[in-house]
Amino acid sequence: MKRIDIYIYTACHARKTGPAVYRAILEYVSIKTNLLIDEGQLEDTTKNRAVVEAALRALHRIKKGERMEITIHTESEYFMRILKDLNRYADADWQKANKQDIKNADLWKQIYVFATLHKLRCDINLDKYNCKTILEGRLT
Repeated sequence: MKRIDIYIYTACHARKTGPAVYRAILEYVSIKTNLLIDEGQLEDTTKNRAVVEAALRALHRIKKGERMEITIHTESEYFMRILKDLNRYADADWQKANKQDIKNADLWKQIYVFATLHKLRCDINLDKYNCKTILEGRLT
């Protein structure tokens, strides 16, 4: 099974909602490593939503067909927690135990589709590429 590492970096000013920038680095792991970089700016978003959206945009860059082992590297505990329990949330119609909808369910439903096609996991290690300073400089 082929492997892809996706490194997600985000920066935003607002604690609630506001602009954010992201960089997703897709690293195709094989004999020769190939990189694909996806960058963008998101308007009127939260930090958590920016991470999920950046991951989803990166997943859409992967060619369809072959099943892959994909590791998403992020510092977001929110992202890691939801991804770990993705099947449970899907089975519970995207609700928490208290019957409240999970936040950003519209994006998580799309990530779930990728999770059924590929082996998705998450890792907190972002040491390989340091993009935080670059992104913070791009915020307007």
